[in-house]
Amino acid sequence: MEGGGGSWRAHLPWGSRQRVVRRIFEVLKRSFPADLTEGLIDLQRVAERLEWRIYSVARDQNEYLQRISLRVLYFSSESPLLLEPRPTQMALPSNELSHRREVDHSDTEEDLLDRDRPRSHKKLCEDDRLSDLPDSMLHHIMSFLSAKEAARTCVLSQRWRLLWTSAPCLDISIDQFGNDRVRFSKFVEHLLQSRAPASLDTFCLHTCALDRACNWIDHAIKHNVRVLEFTEDARWEPLYLDPQCLAFSSEFLTCLKVTNVALDGSVFDPLSRTCPSLETLQLIGSFFEVSEISSNSLKRLDIIGCFFSKDLMIRTPNLISLCLESPQCKCAWFNDPSKTTAAITL
Repeated sequence: MEGGGGSWRAHLPWGSRQRVVRRIFEVLKRSFPADLTEGLIDLQRVAERLEWRIYSVARDQNEYLQRISLRVLYFSSESPLLLEPRPTQMALPSNELSHRREVDHSDTEEDLLDRDRPRSHKKLCEDDRLSDLPDSMLHHIMSFLSAKEAARTCVLSQRWRLLWTSAPCLDISIDQFGNDRVRFSKFVEHLLQSRAPASLDTFCLHTCALDRACNWIDHAIKHNVRVLEFTEDARWEPLYLDPQCLAFSSEFLTCLKVTNVALDGSVFDPLSRTCPSLETLQLIGSFFEVSEISSNSLKRLDIIGCFFSKDLMIRTPNLISLCLESPQCKCAWFNDPSKTTAAITL
């Protein structure tokens, strides 16, 4: 470490950091194709944020430059992991392509559904028994679909047109958008804005390098979600859960699972005090600047592959199950061992 504390930062020219940001931005443009101006502005922010995180955690200039080089090399690889092949349309005869164009522009949804349909099939559609089921059962069926698939059910019939807007379970993943972060963000924003003012039961969110994820998590919490699962793509840096954008404060939250996030005490401490119903807490591959996990309601605690900047103290008198697999975590556990099943790997 050079000179103690942050002295090396004082000697690092601002222009050097700007060149690093530009280099990261150019590499990201190849890893995250973004043709729209909005997408390019978003990638610029990602590059700035990534540089700032590395700048903040590096112990000296050598480590700063090494981390930057590794990230640039990672994104510059010939087969970037962040690039997922998009399905290509199979070659079709010219007459069939022409027919499809005519269908796309002239036929209504009803025409398309009715085209070349046998009479027996039409009769079955008239007897739509599925749509006669109560909302609760249809919502249960939707719970097995992704949010994108659930939204598409609006074209099935008039009965289904708005049903998806009150679905109590949302499973939203950027994987379903080919890592198109702009299109994914617009979908999530529209999805949440279109929802009826109903409570959420389950909210599962998988993103990649999107700060807006904090706002989406906060939206779920404010709508009384019971089960909250968030995953930041493992191929990216841990997402900082900004306390200015979200607050873990809910009497309804019973299960919280987070993967690849960064949490400090300003977010994590209220979790222990203001979530009286929380029974399951799962922390995977994340970074924490907290010294204590304290909860009277917690029954299951999993800490797997996490890094804690401070020694950790666990105070959970009603804990039944503890799984601790974090080699860099020094932990003090204040519990009655006769009441808890523990699997600890240090």
